[in-house]
Amino acid sequence: MATRAVEKPVIFAHNKLAIAVSVRASSPIKGYADLAKPGLGLVLAAPQVPVGRYARLMLKNVDQSGKAGRDYSKRVLANVQSEEPNVKSALAKVVLGEADASIVYATDMTAPVLKTTLLVPVPPEFNPTASYPIAVLTRAPNKALAREFAKFVLSPEGKELLKKRGFLP
Repeated sequence: MATRAVEKPVIFAHNKLAIAVSVRASSPIKGYADLAKPGLGLVLAAPQVPVGRYARLMLKNVDQSGKAGRDYSKRVLANVQSEEPNVKSALAKVVLGEADASIVYATDMTAPVLKTTLLVPVPPEFNPTASYPIAVLTRAPNKALAREFAKFVLSPEGKELLKKRGFLP
């Protein structure tokens, strides 16, 4: 039986994608088009992982625009050396220099990561928006506490904390 929300889910934050590039990358990566360069070591989250789905949607958006040449996504996916179980694993391979680049959430590009990794923005016209809903569930062990948490997340203070960590309203 599926768990159902007591209250209607509310979107509390959004996120965008960014390209994480190792400072030790074997070839310079200055933009999304460079991900299709032959021989690039790319790591993505697996397709069933949300950021992995968003990354592939970004590639599809670039394909549909025609701005990066024929078969852009096919050329990029040919560079994938591993598909990771989550965004942290994909980013760690770049931070450790085990991969040249990865497509991650912009919020993952924190100050410690940026000491060893470059952030290359994804142009807005190709960048899908990740949306995060919050709701109190029918089987929540403590619905009152869940409501208080949701209320805090949606409060000005909660929104300010999310903003400081790079999330979009």
